[in-house]
Amino acid sequence: MEAGFDLNMFIVECMQDCTQDNDEVVFEGVLNILVYEGLIGIIREMQEYFTPDNVELQGQDADYLTLNRQLLRQRLIQYAQDKGINLNEASNAAAAIAERIDDDNLFELINVLTGSAKGSDIHTARLCDRLSKAWDTIGQQKNAIEYTLRALELDLSLYGQMHSAVSERYNAIGVSFNGIGRLDKAISCFNKAIEVDLSIFGENHPRVSARYNNLGMCWRSLGDAQKAIEYYEKAIKIDIAIFGDRHPRVSTLYNNIGLAWGTLGDLHKAIDYYNKALDIDLQHYGRGTPDIATIYNNMGLAWRTLGDVEKAIEFYTKALEIDISIYEDKHPSIARDYTNIGTVWSIMGDKHKGIEFYNKALEIDILVYGRDHPDVAVDYNNLGMAWCTLGFIQNGIEYYKKALRIDLNAYGKKHPTVAIRFNNLGLAWRNLGEFTRAIRYYEMALKIDISLYGEKHYSVGRDLNNLGSAWRELGDKDKGLEYFTRAFTIFSEFYGADHPTTKTVKENLDYCREWSPR
Repeated sequence: MEAGFDLNMFIVECMQDCTQDNDEVVFEGVLNILVYEGLIGIIREMQEYFTPDNVELQGQDADYLTLNRQLLRQRLIQYAQDKGINLNEASNAAAAIAERIDDDNLFELINVLTGSAKGSDIHTARLCDRLSKAWDTIGQQKNAIEYTLRALELDLSLYGQMHSAVSERYNAIGVSFNGIGRLDKAISCFNKAIEVDLSIFGENHPRVSARYNNLGMCWRSLGDAQKAIEYYEKAIKIDIAIFGDRHPRVSTLYNNIGLAWGTLGDLHKAIDYYNKALDIDLQHYGRGTPDIATIYNNMGLAWRTLGDVEKAIEFYTKALEIDISIYEDKHPSIARDYTNIGTVWSIMGDKHKGIEFYNKALEIDILVYGRDHPDVAVDYNNLGMAWCTLGFIQNGIEYYKKALRIDLNAYGKKHPTVAIRFNNLGLAWRNLGEFTRAIRYYEMALKIDISLYGEKHYSVGRDLNNLGSAWRELGDKDKGLEYFTRAFTIFSEFYGADHPTTKTVKENLDYCREWSPR
């Protein structure tokens, strides 16, 4: 590299020239080459960053987009030549700086890029949006939210409240809050987005439908599947009116309604909706697509929950065959399929075969995301459960701790996934006879879930049931009864008396009433 070359100053000069000249093409070229190509090493498999969709040429064919990217390169190369800069070495330097997400130099580069676009709020908002997507892609949703909030602030100052760009920002922030388990904040953002969209577009518009769908997903995650269905049905009414009843958007909503009915425990009704979704997608696409693979996976889960593991593995295998035909063999969707198949084998009693599939999923996820991504935590958690079931509980605890470390780093302490990890650690220590330690983990899970959902949620009921079991096994019948009673009240109100989970808790409660410590 040339002596005295200052990469940061080069970027600053490029960005300043772009903003001063209001030359959006050069600006986008600088972003594409110096930001995204620099981040390529950590944003693996994200093909949208290889094409210039962010040049806003929607509707053009792929060849034109490819040509346009080449033109962007030429413009930047010419700029570098005029300045006497070796662009190849500059690009290599940018890639080296951005090689590791935890490298302090990457944060310096991000700050330089953000600060250097201040000549134009539009450019700064766009840059913050890109950086938010980059953080989100590598599982750092909290950082993604920070940059999207910056973009929202700029858009509000540029356009005011009632503008479509502001609606999109609220929606993006809602999606990010949903990803870190802050469902109350996500719902607030989606409601703000829908308020703007209704004022601009009216009720019968695809964006309004999309907002209703997002609200449905949040309410299902909160455990109010009935409210979720209400929002999904609002969305599907709009989409059928606009697109007809055989459109892929309608299929997506049928799939989501199926998930909601599954949450409510009506798995046969869920399967009916999955079949409606599948019928539309097969007619529309005529072949295997990622959406069809997703539906097969959901059908596999429904049949697995119903206890028909042979049907479950049939649908999971169909999903795997589709994903292998679409992607190379190292893709997150294939990892998901391996996980699902591994779970079925574990249920069927072949834990070693389950572990084999879990390890396949882990290998892919580490290759794609690195070792500190939430999907890798899921793999560690599955391996922990499998080893615990085989009786190697200390091995299982080590995997649970790895999963917990990743999730705490990605989400913070107040997240439903972190509560699940605490519950699993509690169960493992309980199985080792360490009841006091188990209770400590269960109480941490309960504290998180109450803070997220309030006192009357099925996750809270699960935590209370676990605490009841641990206190009973510790010899404290009264505390066991207290927790089982609270859990039974929640599940009775939530699912009804005839739901399998309610019946299980009732059995625990009755057993505890009759039980006396030895």
